[in-house]
Amino acid sequence: MRPCPNCGHQCEDEARYCSRCGTSLESDSPPLTRAIRPSRIRRTATATPIGPAPAALTEEFGQPRTLLQLLRPIAEGVVISFLTGLLYLLISFYLSKTYTPLSQFYKDLRGFIWLAIISVGCAWASKDERENGFLFGTAAGALAGLFLTLAEDAFLGWASASLKHTLGVLLLTMPLGFIAGTVSAMVGSPVMVRFPTRQKRLALLLIVIFVALSTLIVAIPSESEEYYQAVGRAYFYHKMYAPAAEAFNAALRLNPWNANNHNDVAVCYQFLNQPTEALDHWRRATVIDPDLPEPHKNLGHVYLEEGLHYNDPKRLEDAIQQYLQFINLIPQEDPYVYYTLAFAYSLLNQNEEALRWARRSLELDPNNQEAQALLRALESTPPTSESASTP
Repeated sequence: MRPCPNCGHQCEDEARYCSRCGTSLESDSPPLTRAIRPSRIRRTATATPIGPAPAALTEEFGQPRTLLQLLRPIAEGVVISFLTGLLYLLISFYLSKTYTPLSQFYKDLRGFIWLAIISVGCAWASKDERENGFLFGTAAGALAGLFLTLAEDAFLGWASASLKHTLGVLLLTMPLGFIAGTVSAMVGSPVMVRFPTRQKRLALLLIVIFVALSTLIVAIPSESEEYYQAVGRAYFYHKMYAPAAEAFNAALRLNPWNANNHNDVAVCYQFLNQPTEALDHWRRATVIDPDLPEPHKNLGHVYLEEGLHYNDPKRLEDAIQQYLQFINLIPQEDPYVYYTLAFAYSLLNQNEEALRWARRSLELDPNNQEAQALLRALESTPPTSESASTP
C-alpha cells in the first residue's frame, strides 16, 4: 500500500491512479481532475430540505387537526355556494322573473348556473385536502344543497317543501361535490395525489350511498296534484309565469280532467303572450266543467279582443254569450264584467242592452271612469232601428 501524494488515500501498490482523486501515482505531475473533497461526497441516505415544508404535510405528519380545522374549509365552501345561490334567487324572483328550480336544472340552460354555484363552493372546500378532497367536497355539496333548498322553499312560501324534493336536490349536489372536490384537490396539490386503500374504500362507500339515495327517491310516491297546484300559485304570485305554467302542466298530467288546472295554465299562457295555447285550455275547461265560471269570463275577454281586432260580429256575439254564462254562474255581481258586456253590446249597436249593463256596472262601482264614458256616449247616441226594436 502506498499513499496518494494529493489526498493521502492509501492505494494498492500496483495502482497507477488514486481511486479517490484520480492523481497519477507514477509521476509528480498534478492530477488531471479536481479533487473530490469528503464534504462534497453525495450522501443518498439523507436530503437537505429546501425551504419550509408545505402546510398540508405539516398538518399530516405533525399535530393532528382539530375538529374546527376540519370544519373550516367545509364551512367556507358552503357559505360561498349559499350566498351566491341566494343572490341568484333574488335576481330571479325580483328582477328577471325567469327561474329554473335547483332540482330541475336539466330543463333549461339557466339551470346549469346551479351546477356552477355548487361546484365553486365544493372546489373551495377541497383545494388543500389532497386525497381527502372528495370527502370535503361531498360534505360541502350536501350542506349547500340543503341550505339552498330551504331558501328556495322559503321564497315560494314553503309550497315546494317536501321530502322527495329535498332528497332530489341532495342527490344532485352530493355527487357534484364529490367530483368537484376530487378535481380541485388534485389540481391544487403541490405533489401528485395518491389515494390510499382507506380513501378508496370511503369513495366506494359514498358511491353506494348515492345509489341508495336514488333508490329511496324512486321508492317515495310522486308529488300530488295539490302539491303542483300550490307551487304554481306560488310562482304566479311572484309573476313568474313560465315556471307557474310548468307546475300547472305537471298537475294536469296527474289529472287532465280538472277544469281548474286548465284555467290556471291558460291564464299563465295569456301572460306569456301565447294566446293560442290559452284559448285551447279555456275551451277544454268549459267542456270538462261548464259550471266553472272563470273560464267563461276569460273566454269572453279573448273573444272580445278578437272581435275588436278582426271586426268580427260573430266573435262579439260569442263574447256576449260567455259573459252571460259567467254572470249566471257567480253568486256575486262583477261590475267589470258588466262594463265589458255593455261595451260588447255597444259594438253590435244594441244600445238598449248596452245602456242597461253600463248603468248596472256604475251602480256597483260609481268610480268606474270607463263605464261613465261609455254611458255618456250611449246616452248621446240616437237610438237606431235595431236598438229601438230591442225589447
